[in-house]
Amino acid sequence: FPYSNGTTVSTTTSNPGETITFYAQWKKYFTVAYNANGGSGSMASTHVVYGVTTATRQNTFTRSGYTFNCWYIKRSTDNKWRYRNPSNTSQTGWYTEGAQPSGWVKFPYSNGTTVSTTTSNPGETITFYAQWKKA
Repeated sequence: FPYSNGTTVSTTTSNPGETITFYAQWKKYFTVAYNANGGSGSMASTHVVYGVTTATRQNTFTRSGYTFNCWYIKRSTDNKWRYRNPSNTSQTGWYTEGAQPSGWVKFPYSNGTTVSTTTSNPGETITFYAQWKKA
C-alpha cells in the first residue's frame, strides 16, 4: 500500500510493539519547458515522471503573420536536438545542430503530444521550441 509523505498512521499492525518500516520510493522526473521561438505569450512547464506517459501542453503562443506548425526539442544537459531519419522514421538520435547524420531532420512533435522517456537524465529539462509557418 503506498503511503504519501506526511501520512498519519494509527494502526498498521495488530501486534502491539511490532516495528513497521517504511521504505522510500523514488521516482525520476524531467521537465518539459516551452519556448515561443519568436512568438509571444507564456506557457507553464510540464513535469513528467520518467516512464509515465504524460501529455504535453497545447500551444498557446502566438506570432503575428504565422501559424503554429510543430515543436522541435532540445536537451538542457548537452544542448543537443532530437533528429530523425526521414527515410526511416524509427531511426532517431540526439545531435548538436549541424552534426546530425546526412539527410536527417529535426524530429517534429505534434501539438499536445505525449512523452514518457524522452530523456534518461533525471532532473533534466527538455525544451519544446515552437515552429512557425507563414500564414
